[in-house]
Amino acid sequence: MQQTEYKTNTTTVRKIEEDIFENHVLAHKTVEVKDIYEVKKANLKLANGKPYALLVTKGEFSLISPEVRKVISSKAFAQDTIAKALVTDSVADIIIGRFYIKINKPYIKTKLFKNRDKAMLWLRNQLEIHHSQKIEILNK
Repeated sequence: MQQTEYKTNTTTVRKIEEDIFENHVLAHKTVEVKDIYEVKKANLKLANGKPYALLVTKGEFSLISPEVRKVISSKAFAQDTIAKALVTDSVADIIIGRFYIKINKPYIKTKLFKNRDKAMLWLRNQLEIHHSQKIEILNK
C-alpha cells in the first residue's frame, strides 16, 4: 500500500484525492529553501510519476520566505505539478498571495481562493483539462 502522507519539519503533505495533494504549512513555521525541496520530494513520492495538482494551506503565523516564492515559481521546480490553488482567508496572506502571482509569475497555473471547496473544484477542472489535452495529443 502506498503512503498517503508525509511530514517535514514545516509542512504536512497529504493525498486528499486522486492526483490532488495538500501542502499544509504548520502553524508558527517558516518555510525556507531547504524545506521546500523536502516538500517537493514528498509530492513526487505521492504522485508516483503522474501529473498532480496542489492545494496549499497555512497554519497561523506561518511564513513562506521570499526565496522560496522565487524557487517555487520557476519552471525547473514545476516538474509534474499542473496547477496550484492557494487557500487563505487572512488579509495579509491574500496580499502576499496576490503579490506572489503578480510579481513572481509562477510557471505553474496558480490561483488564490478564500474558499477551500471552490479551490478543489478549480483543481479538479485543471486536472480534467490536462488529461483531455493529453488525450488530444495521443489521438493526433
